[in-house]
Amino acid sequence: GKLKIYFNNQGVLEDEPSFVSYDYYTFSCAMGDADGDGDLDIATTGGEPYQSLDDYGKIFYNNNGTFSNLPQWTSSFKFSSLDVDFGDLDQNGKLDIAFANEAYPNYLYTADDLGEISNIPAWQSAENTNYMNSLDMGCIGQDQTMGIVFTGNNQLGGDGKVKLYTFSDEIPSESDAVWSSTVSGYWSGVLLHDVDLDGINDLIYGGWWLPVNIHLGNSDNFDTLSSYTSLTSSVVEAIQVADLDKDGMQDTLESFVVDERDNSVFWLKYPVEFINSVVVTDFGIGSGYYCYVPGKNWLSVDKEIVANGDTVYISYQYSNKGDIVISNWDSSIGNYIFYNDTTLTTISDHRKKEFDFRVYPNPAHNEAFVNFRQMGKSNVTISLCDLNGRPVRKSYNRNLPAGKHSVALNVNGLPEGLYLVKLTQGGFTKTKKIIIQ
Repeated sequence: GKLKIYFNNQGVLEDEPSFVSYDYYTFSCAMGDADGDGDLDIATTGGEPYQSLDDYGKIFYNNNGTFSNLPQWTSSFKFSSLDVDFGDLDQNGKLDIAFANEAYPNYLYTADDLGEISNIPAWQSAENTNYMNSLDMGCIGQDQTMGIVFTGNNQLGGDGKVKLYTFSDEIPSESDAVWSSTVSGYWSGVLLHDVDLDGINDLIYGGWWLPVNIHLGNSDNFDTLSSYTSLTSSVVEAIQVADLDKDGMQDTLESFVVDERDNSVFWLKYPVEFINSVVVTDFGIGSGYYCYVPGKNWLSVDKEIVANGDTVYISYQYSNKGDIVISNWDSSIGNYIFYNDTTLTTISDHRKKEFDFRVYPNPAHNEAFVNFRQMGKSNVTISLCDLNGRPVRKSYNRNLPAGKHSVALNVNGLPEGLYLVKLTQGGFTKTKKIIIQ
């Protein structure tokens, strides 16, 4: 139990926490600017579902670097939750808060235009009895509709499916899931992230004694079938993506106009690795006036220094080669890092989005398919190689017209292991890995 904070002192975490809250049961916490003052507050879950103990959802506010040992925001009633996170689901430029619950509906508490988060839920999942483990929030599909994805865990009950809820217009009082996984299980950690760099978020999730799965995003939500399943299984707790070896870092600049609602939370195109600078109209502001969480898509500016008509410029770093980090409950296994070693040659900006391809299923047995798009007529070569780059099958080599194409690869009879699929298209080359079982 308890919320504990270990501060980072010049790259070294404290041995003992500098902050310890009062004693209560909690499974998870999340950072976000709950009061819009430009610094990070902390929300926590409450309750113990295994003992049928309910408690309030909580927020501990950051007051100039100090925290009270009692929460300054609590939900209006008790429930039992296993995960919590912040996000701007109603897109009013203020952060909302959502809870993933066991034996209760999932709840979303929204902030008004002044940044005050109500303690009465604005939305709940239509299924009254859920057994959800984890959640993440982000943009879904080609229309970039805001949504929340929850992982079901049927150890104590429920159907054990991963579920997605989207919010295209006003927040309804309740709604059903618009997408559910076909496979049930003890699912746990979950993350929305654009793995294949097509501008649409993909779904990454794991489970207890289960492998990690990736469902690619499509125009509406997610593909039904997993495009990637790890060969390893573990008791997954949390999933994050970060460029650990810094081999895919990019700089970008985005600008936003503050509207009549005085929006002070800005939703960025890419998950943030690092903020370079923030400028409000003509004035650069220091880091004490804004906050963000690495790996998230939002930045929050102190609401007192922005006003209707201001333009906010945000210069930041993101990565197109994020590595996947998995924390595991089973200490005998340890934690996992799945390094991203996709190689993309330097190409012009207008081609980057179009020059990509997909290999599925992955892992593959007997046959795999390579899907890609031709922007114009050109020669296409597809090679299946070992890790030294030597072809293990005769290469596919044809002149193809513009449009979408799918090429089958015969992998029957190849020794199990890791291989490379290399696509050369119009003078550009890209490589992806495939596991053959």
